[in-house]
Amino acid sequence: MTTTATPAVTPPAGPSPATPPATTTPGPGTGVDPSVSVAFAVGWEVASLHQDASFDRARLEAGAGDLPGVASLSPFERTELTVDRIAAGLHKLGASLSAAGIAPVRVAKLREVLAGGREDPDELRERIEKLHVEVLFALTAADFRLGKAYGLGRELADTCMGPDDRPSFDRAFGQLVDLKNWLADLASAFPPHASRAVVLSLRAWEKWAAQPRLEGKPLTWRSQGPGVRAALRRQAELWRTLLCGEKQGQDMLNTDDYLKAANGLVAGMSSAIWRFLKPLALPLTAVILLLGTGIALLVLTGTVLKVVGAMLAAAGAVGITGAGIRARLSTVATQLETRLWGVELDLAIANAVLTGPEGWGAEIAAIEVPPTGVEPRIAANLQTLRAFRDAVGAGDEVKVKELLAPDAEFTVGAEAKDGSDAIVSWLSGNPPEARRIATAPRQIVAGRPGALVAYIDPGADVWRLREGKVRRWQSFSDHNEARDAAGLPPEGPAPVPARD
Repeated sequence: MTTTATPAVTPPAGPSPATPPATTTPGPGTGVDPSVSVAFAVGWEVASLHQDASFDRARLEAGAGDLPGVASLSPFERTELTVDRIAAGLHKLGASLSAAGIAPVRVAKLREVLAGGREDPDELRERIEKLHVEVLFALTAADFRLGKAYGLGRELADTCMGPDDRPSFDRAFGQLVDLKNWLADLASAFPPHASRAVVLSLRAWEKWAAQPRLEGKPLTWRSQGPGVRAALRRQAELWRTLLCGEKQGQDMLNTDDYLKAANGLVAGMSSAIWRFLKPLALPLTAVILLLGTGIALLVLTGTVLKVVGAMLAAAGAVGITGAGIRARLSTVATQLETRLWGVELDLAIANAVLTGPEGWGAEIAAIEVPPTGVEPRIAANLQTLRAFRDAVGAGDEVKVKELLAPDAEFTVGAEAKDGSDAIVSWLSGNPPEARRIATAPRQIVAGRPGALVAYIDPGADVWRLREGKVRRWQSFSDHNEARDAAGLPPEGPAPVPARD
């Protein structure tokens, strides 16, 4: 999918419900804080530096007589430029640090390593890691929003620039709960619509990455991985541009985007206003009945004033007046117009910035991410695991396959059962492992995102679940080996029994 940025188009003014508010520029009290975007940018640059720092001074060849652009600088020169960007960002945040009584963070020691002439990559990486800890502590102590924005920048950059094979790609997009929650927490401090558009498009990548397919076929990383990495890096730049405030979300939209948003606004307002009027349906029906009764009386008696008086008295009795309805509708419509237009812009911008490898088929339409953030999926994963155990125990092959990811992998001793079909076929033979899988564990402990350790004597099993599907299973005879595989620390030593 190719994203083309075009100048923003302002829809024409008018009384129509589809007309967006006259301005989308944040006003006083909205909480937009440029320092949060700066902290995010610093986190992004530190992560970039950690991944790409180099002492290689060889420049890329440029045309004769051309001045070098950033792309043609040597890796070492780009490293120096990234350090300068970090220093500039920390300088901008100096006032926030000073106001909190926090000493400024300097990059002098990092520059010393670059200028020292030793060209020791380990020393450089160690200095970058120390700088990261210093910045994280200082910004978090000064303002929790700055610390969170810095962490968001670092983690999002690592997610986008780190994967270089299928396992690392799977890991990167299998642990995004914190990222999505930080985006939700900082939504008011980032530029308008930036956070929501990023989290929606990030969720689209997360869903696709759980079972990546191109042109309807499973992703082959060996041949298609470079295209995925290139698309993810481009996606990363669009996310960074929005969250750093380099470009407003509305500048990503074209005329068609605004028209789709306006149509969504009309549909949303119509639905909301109907929900508002629905409680009045019974009183309105009563008024209609009274009107019919009044007409009958008019025909029978010819006393117009009596009929009108009776109708008005009846309507007033149920709390309905024309002026009251108009006033309530006007207030509700104004509030709805502003809020719903903002929601439609979020969706339109998310669609505009979403980009991926050719033929990936991801879209925003079916994406749902609560504005308050997302809850850990441990409870849902436990339910999925229980349903899978029950299906294995009942020999329900259809249900077992439904709960398995197509590329699931079960490790049995030194062998691996790859793919849902192979696993279903293996389980249908009722091997000893199937009975173990169907056994309710005496304890389950959550490990890294999506990983569960199920204690089943002897030993423990490690499960990996994602997007409601079982992806991995392996049995271990030693508890600590299982815990290590799930990213958990080893158990402490067994307590020594007390002696009398």
